[in-house]
Amino acid sequence: VQNVPGGGTLVGTLQMYRAKPDGLTMEIVQLSALVARTLLGDTLGFDLNKFSWLARVASENRLIVAGGKSGYKNIEDMKKSTRPIKFSAAGVLSSDFNHIALVAEALGLNVTLVTAFEGSSEQDLSVIRNDVDATLGSYTSKLKFIKSGDMIPIIQFAAARHRDIPNIPLGTELPGLSSNAKTMLAFV
Repeated sequence: VQNVPGGGTLVGTLQMYRAKPDGLTMEIVQLSALVARTLLGDTLGFDLNKFSWLARVASENRLIVAGGKSGYKNIEDMKKSTRPIKFSAAGVLSSDFNHIALVAEALGLNVTLVTAFEGSSEQDLSVIRNDVDATLGSYTSKLKFIKSGDMIPIIQFAAARHRDIPNIPLGTELPGLSSNAKTMLAFV
């Protein structure tokens, strides 16, 4: 097993794409990050259609959550914001960075991505302290903060609403979205 970090899964995927097809080399890839980058107009240096896809390892509802002190209670609050909404992201081109950029593009949100974090724990703390307004992550990773009131779920991304938060809309359900915006939001 070789971990190849960098570029939000891009470095390892590029190595995989260039490797001799020997039937023994496989990769676990953050596909949604690669699709998001493609939708945002990046040329990746490889064709996603030329891979042999075997399986999806995991799938979980992802959420945009706002800090309990941020003043944002729903997506309409974010759309009406007169200042850039500060989102925490692990790093430039990380999957959360790409997904937040995709959401901002699809919904017309004015965002600033703050990427000075080593990982999701630091990102979460910055939201709780109100250093940034919001972040994105899996439902289970944000659940304790939602229950404590430190984070407020704004939108969820999945095939269906999570049974525990049925009142939080799916990104693809938002009114007035173009078909292109719905496609973008389907890959978050």
